[in-house]
Parts: sequence; C-alpha cells; structure tokens
Amino acid sequence: MEERGNNANKVLLTVIGIAVLVVATIGATFAYFSATGGTATQNVQTGELKVAATSSLTQGKSIKPTVWSSTITENDANADIAKVGLSVVTDGTTISTGVYKVSLTTTGIALNDTDGKTGGALSDVKWALYEGETEKATGDFTSGNATNLELIKNVAIPAGTNTDNYTLYIWIENKDSQQDQLQGLTITAKLVVDAAQEAQV
Repeated sequence: MEERGNNANKVLLTVIGIAVLVVATIGATFAYFSATGGTATQNVQTGELKVAATSSLTQGKSIKPTVWSSTITENDANADIAKVGLSVVTDGTTISTGVYKVSLTTTGIALNDTDGKTGGALSDVKWALYEGETEKATGDFTSGNATNLELIKNVAIPAGTNTDNYTLYIWIENKDSQQDQLQGLTITAKLVVDAAQEAQV
C-alpha cells in the first residue's frame, strides 16, 4: 500500500515537473509577505501602547504539494512549505490591559484552469500559525482569498519590553492525485498586527 502511494506521488511530481519548464515555478509562488505596524506611540486614555511588527518570508518562494508533519522541526526543514516569520515587539507599554491581534489578507488564491488544467482544490492550500512549537491557529483557503482573517486575537501585551515570535506556514497538502490547478499561483499575503487598549469581543 505504501509503495502505491509513492508511485502516485512520482506521477504527480512528473506532471508538475513538466509545468516547471514552462512557468519556472511549482505549486504556488509566495511573492510578497509583509506586516503592518510601527514604532510610533499610540496615545490612549490611560497611558501609552507601543507595538511594532516586522515580518519576512524565511523560506518557500516556490512550493509544491507536500505532507504536513506533526513535528514542527520537520516542517521547518521542509523546503516545500512557505514560512513567514512575524515578530511583535512591545516596548514601553504602560497599559496593563493592552492586547493585540494578528490578521491575514491574501490575493491570488484561485484555481488555475488555463491550458485545460484539472485537479486540485483550494481546500488543499493550508495555513498554520505557530508560536515556537505551539499551534495557535490553523485553516485552509477553501473560500479563496482571506480578507482580514483573524489568526489570533486578544493577546495580552505585558508592561515593559516583550517580543512574541510567530511563524505562519503555508503549504499545499499532497493528495496523491492530480493537483494541476494549483500550479503557477502567485499569492500575495499581508499580516496585520492591531493593538487595542483592552480585549475585543
């Protein structure tokens, strides 16, 4: 049974490999990831709320269908998973009730049916947000592009200086079947960090 799965995988990769010669990418191209935020102080009623966010694509400009592992270190080593680092830094906050949330907005997530391509579904494109080895949220792009999708919210901002480091993983789940409509996608994504004086419902 295992042998058969490997053979199906080889056929899939061969089909995708042919497309590589034409478009120079396999699977999805993650062309742009960014985080919004800044070091400017937000003045609120009871003190100061200072939050800055930085983000960068650490791996995975071109990906192809792969298997998500239950071990995060294996996923970190998998070149077929896009990894986006996000650091949220609070420095000098004086509000004890301050919180932040992280949202995701994407464009370019749509099936590619050009040249008679078939197979694959948007639900095969997955995402997961981790803080270290702790899963914070997971999902997929069944509905297509995300618009201000809240990944996490009401994360407490401690007084003083603090840095929270996250990794957003995006990958195409290997279905051991034809997934040609997921080839050649150019996905643009934006991570947004919003801070508030107190928890939002």
